[in-house]
Amino acid sequence: MADESRKLRPSPVALFLIALLLVVGVVFVKQQRWYSPQAPTPEAPDLPQEVGPSAGDHLWTSPAIRVLLRSSRQPLDADDEGYPGRVEVVEYGSRYLRICHIDLERYVAQVVTGELPASWDDEVKRAQAVAARSYTLTEVDEDAPYDIRASALAQNFRAEDADPGAVAAAEATRGQVLTQDGKVVRAFYHATCGGKTVSPREFWGMFFPKIPAVECTYCAASPLYRWSYAASLEELGEHMDLEVEDLWVETTGEGGRVARVTVETADAVVMFTGEEFRAAVGFTRLRSTWFTVAIEGDQVHFDGRGSGHGVGMCQWGARGMSEAGHDHRQILAHYYPGCVLEGLY
Repeated sequence: MADESRKLRPSPVALFLIALLLVVGVVFVKQQRWYSPQAPTPEAPDLPQEVGPSAGDHLWTSPAIRVLLRSSRQPLDADDEGYPGRVEVVEYGSRYLRICHIDLERYVAQVVTGELPASWDDEVKRAQAVAARSYTLTEVDEDAPYDIRASALAQNFRAEDADPGAVAAAEATRGQVLTQDGKVVRAFYHATCGGKTVSPREFWGMFFPKIPAVECTYCAASPLYRWSYAASLEELGEHMDLEVEDLWVETTGEGGRVARVTVETADAVVMFTGEEFRAAVGFTRLRSTWFTVAIEGDQVHFDGRGSGHGVGMCQWGARGMSEAGHDHRQILAHYYPGCVLEGLY
């Protein structure tokens, strides 16, 4: 009997294997109980909640930027002029700079307020918020005294109270930017393209971002979809500070926009790029570089299309897309083909 009992006793190796099987079985049962589709999954731990803007209480948590409000050779006071953020005056070379330090998201809300009417749809405001945020981040320069100007030639940053829809658009797209090849895109935009945008390469000779021209069938409702301007040669010369005797379009780009203009004066022949000529005559007179010129006697007639440089997003076109049911992602994809919408924070 003693010999038989030794034969039935399990070896140490068998005991180890039995114990291992028991442990594996317990773990498997627990996993089935905790993560089975029939059983509720455990609640996720509480995470810090981002607090967005609410009535009377705005809490923003994003990078701060520096906006140049004014530059002068004379000393300036640190008057905030109603702008949100912290305003200070710094000396820079021979000039005094009034600079507003402001949270990026609050700045974006102010820019959307300044760029678009409050009555426009939410989706076009969201597209504008992404474009404004992307453009701003490409301007940040730690070695300069400021990052961006408060100017229509940069972005329309105003001191007025932010449009609630603009605030909501900034919050809804919080941290979202357009990128290409892993870099944030300088997302240009303008008021009205007039039927077709122009690439930054053709207009400014820029190789980045690589944004092709696109057809736009949505901005026809813009009051500046088509425009005209007429002036005498003398009046035109006064605007340009030249004695203009004749002028003509030398070359146009692929999209029909004026690339070069030749101006003949009593003393010389002066060449302008299309944008230089527009700036010399006046941006509010020549609304874009998409124009033709006709001279009848002493009168110069300009017939044009669109308003602004025509690169990137057409704001009136974005409005038309929004009213047609497109969301801000589709709007951005149309005007910035080849770019990716992603969140930085």
